[in-house]
Amino acid sequence: MSTAGKVLSVLVTLMAVVWVLLAAAVAQLNRNGTKAVEDLQKQVAKLEVDVKEAARGLQALKDETHLKQAQMQLDLTGLQARQSDLEKARSEFKEISARVQYQLADAESNYKKGTAHSEERTAEKEAETKALADAQAEVEKLKGEREELVGRLNSLRDHFKAKLEENRNLAKRLQSAGAAPVRTSMAR
Repeated sequence: MSTAGKVLSVLVTLMAVVWVLLAAAVAQLNRNGTKAVEDLQKQVAKLEVDVKEAARGLQALKDETHLKQAQMQLDLTGLQARQSDLEKARSEFKEISARVQYQLADAESNYKKGTAHSEERTAEKEAETKALADAQAEVEKLKGEREELVGRLNSLRDHFKAKLEENRNLAKRLQSAGAAPVRTSMAR
């Protein structure tokens, strides 16, 4: 064989060995690639299941969030209603408190006026009592003076009656004696 044939046969042999190695490598790559593809397909299937579960979980979470938002809105509406009721009650309480304070001020004013009026009435009563006592003392004094004057009047009457009787008797005697009637003044 010629050198070229030897070189060529070595090259062919080498190429055959390389070819076998390459075929083995390709086969190994195919096996590894197939296994990798199967693994990837399993992972894709698993991921699809996970995505579906995640989508269901997401939908459940959205539903739960929507329910919680609705419940929170109901709670907020209830709290706003209660707050409104409390503010209404508070304003009513303030109004009642203001009315009570005004009534208390009026009552205190009336009490002060009543106390002043009572003190005036007490002073008037004391003045009236003193005036009544003075008037009763004056009445008693006047009664005493009246009794004295009545006594004096009775004594003067008695004296007058006695003088009148005496004068009548004197006049009768003078008339019976024939003398002209004499007028006498009756003075005390």
